[in-house]
Amino acid sequence: MHALVPKESNDTSREGTLTLGIVKRTEDDLTQWLATESGFISGLCHYDSEPVVLEPYQQALLDNRSRFRWVAKSRQVGFSFLFALEALARCHLRDGHTAVFVSYNLSDAVEKVLIARQVYEELPLAFKKKLVTDAKTELAFESNAKGRRLSRIISVPSKPPRGKRGDAYLDELAHYVNDREVYTGSTALILRSHGQLTGCSTPLGRRGIFWEIASQELRKYPHHTRQQVPWWLCRFFSLDVRRAAVEAPLMSTEERVVRFGRPVLIEQFDSLPQEDFQQEFECLLRRRVLQLLALRAHPPVHHRRATARPGHLRCARAPGAPGGGLRHRPHARPLGAGRLRGGGGPLHVPHAEELRGRPLRGAGGPSAPLPLRPARGAPQRRPERHRHEPRGEPRPRLPPGGGGELHERVQGALGDRLQNSAPAPRRHPAARA
Repeated sequence: MHALVPKESNDTSREGTLTLGIVKRTEDDLTQWLATESGFISGLCHYDSEPVVLEPYQQALLDNRSRFRWVAKSRQVGFSFLFALEALARCHLRDGHTAVFVSYNLSDAVEKVLIARQVYEELPLAFKKKLVTDAKTELAFESNAKGRRLSRIISVPSKPPRGKRGDAYLDELAHYVNDREVYTGSTALILRSHGQLTGCSTPLGRRGIFWEIASQELRKYPHHTRQQVPWWLCRFFSLDVRRAAVEAPLMSTEERVVRFGRPVLIEQFDSLPQEDFQQEFECLLRRRVLQLLALRAHPPVHHRRATARPGHLRCARAPGAPGGGLRHRPHARPLGAGRLRGGGGPLHVPHAEELRGRPLRGAGGPSAPLPLRPARGAPQRRPERHRHEPRGEPRPRLPPGGGGELHERVQGALGDRLQNSAPAPRRHPAARA
């Protein structure tokens, strides 16, 4: 190995000038370089029969010795590939090392083990450890030294990796359904092993534990080191990485795509809405306004029949707190007609546009209008309908105390019918048989 170092010039006529000299490295320097993760990957690892070339941001992650590493990244910039290489290098450089991958689903978990397995096959034979476990979600390597300790690579879908210790890689953490539970169950893995916890993901809105740690808007996380990798830092997407690292953050999205984007990235920009492109490739959080759906919040309704007056009256009551169930389609009554009661009751939610401009009761606005229906338990006056009376015809509205010629005719007809009809004789149960 060679290195270029500055040397002072002996020519007094040109003061302040420097010349470059070549200093040869020794075998010990080469050994020390190969003993690091970046040296092992760059010097020994091949993928698809080509040597692995690390990006500057990948090299920065390998050199980061913090206990908590947090990376907000663009899509397809090679961090899942880097995690597999780092785990493979540490399994060969250390005895008894364990690396645990936590992925979004099972297929992603299998993919990381497959990458590590392929790179292992292309390692020089003199540096290989013996592969004793070769499964879809686990690789185990036996040490060449005395003791024959095992180093493992374990990959699991999105669940807390309890019962293990070592390095933990939480890939695409923002997209987990149980992201907070996975993060809480993964922090203890690095306690006794002096390992590292790495959280890496493409952002997914202003939610979840990944956003909380990356932005620190809710509280501070002082022990986490943060790294942000947009598309213009990757040589597969950017035409000039060095200039883009300086100039692209000061440009708009369209300007930097036109100035530094390769054709494959320009196709992505034309195929996605701008806010989706910013979130997937520029690590910007998407802000969308959620609209209320046309739902009717209503608990389950139980029907009962009351016989306080002649005839049957069908009543409905809704026990429990409001919101026990959801019914689609807006209700015909306006919002002011709904009410909340201590024992529960219906809560009608109209369209979102109907909520705008309506004052809230108890918040300084005018008082809500009186309910259109009587409260529970109040006497209800409803005109009685005979069971044989057709529903399509209008019914006469009688006064509460009765009266009128029609009322007297109906009462007289009912009395004559009851007097003329004799009760049917009751038969003994034994006679029916």
